[in-house]
Amino acid sequence: MTPIVRKETDFGPGAGAAASNPRVPGVPTFSSNGTATITFAFTALGNASEVTYAIYVTKDAVGVGYLAADGSDNGGSEIWQTLAVWGATVTATGMVNFSAYLFKVKAKNELDVESAFSANSATMNPLPDIDYGEVSENLDREVSSGNTAVSGTPAASGNYSTSDKNSFYGDITLTYTLKNNYETSSRVVVEWSEDNATWAACTAGSGGDGLTSLATTAAGTSHAFIWDSYTDSGESELDLTCYLRVTPYDASPAGGDADTIVSTASFGVNNRPAKMTIVNSDGYSWDKDTTPIIQGVTPYVRGGSRGYPEFTAYNADDGAALVLTKKSTDSVAGWEYEDAPNSWNVLTVAGIPDTEIDGVNRVRYTVQAGDALTADVNYYFRMRMGEVRDLG
Repeated sequence: MTPIVRKETDFGPGAGAAASNPRVPGVPTFSSNGTATITFAFTALGNASEVTYAIYVTKDAVGVGYLAADGSDNGGSEIWQTLAVWGATVTATGMVNFSAYLFKVKAKNELDVESAFSANSATMNPLPDIDYGEVSENLDREVSSGNTAVSGTPAASGNYSTSDKNSFYGDITLTYTLKNNYETSSRVVVEWSEDNATWAACTAGSGGDGLTSLATTAAGTSHAFIWDSYTDSGESELDLTCYLRVTPYDASPAGGDADTIVSTASFGVNNRPAKMTIVNSDGYSWDKDTTPIIQGVTPYVRGGSRGYPEFTAYNADDGAALVLTKKSTDSVAGWEYEDAPNSWNVLTVAGIPDTEIDGVNRVRYTVQAGDALTADVNYYFRMRMGEVRDLG
């Protein structure tokens, strides 16, 4: 009988030493911003749903640490969460206004293998609310008469835009006439209101006759009061229902009897930026150019402290279809401003200094490759200036 011979085979292939590395996540992209917040998004780029992610923050070119689970600054320790937990968008909180932030993301699989960081995001910044619009001028306002009486029809003068002659900005001049048969030196109190019910004393601007030692005659003497609407109503105010009222007194500088209080009709205060002028776009249109440089003359500063331009492009076939909007508050890429003729500065998240918004210097936007304007298509362009809202 032939003996049975036992043979052993080699071991089969074993498991690898580690799982495959996770993929590098997508670069964070800007979504929105607000006061002390930035919202952005990133993608998994093919990673499994179990993969977790940590988000690193850089402020003004200095690393500040990782985001906590609630979006606040967590410091040096990574906070790992799945994309589903981070959410479709991530909102970073506690940001410092007028600072430049970068975000980058790395991934980790279930075996604690980490990927490299994604590239840094484009610069993002939190900002207070920005108001856009043009500044308007004064309209005539009616004031009735009193004891030391306001008589006749007063008139307002100052600065107004041709597009809205029912709203005024800045120093608003109220012209009225005082009448007193005894021709005594008198005084007035001038107040303003946004609802014709709650009134506050007006801050006087430069010039005018002031409030005391006002001459009167039986026939009536004309006077002017300059109202500093920037101080009272707000540097970036837009309120279409404002009122002024005058209370005349028959003595100066104090005391005396008050006569009938007289109020204006409702009028608008529009202390937002004035209209910009595009200076090199051939009648606000161009043809067959996908990467033009568009320039606009800055308006005079009206009361704000920083400027934030916006550029828009429309389909010239109907003049209404919006094709592109580029706000410097979303991205400063492509934006520059002048501080002297042909002396251009890169626009930062801090905006254009008010010293350079003088009605002469220009701002320009270089259309970027990602703006995707189409060749052989005519467009209309518009620019407008924004400023930080005055919430005081």
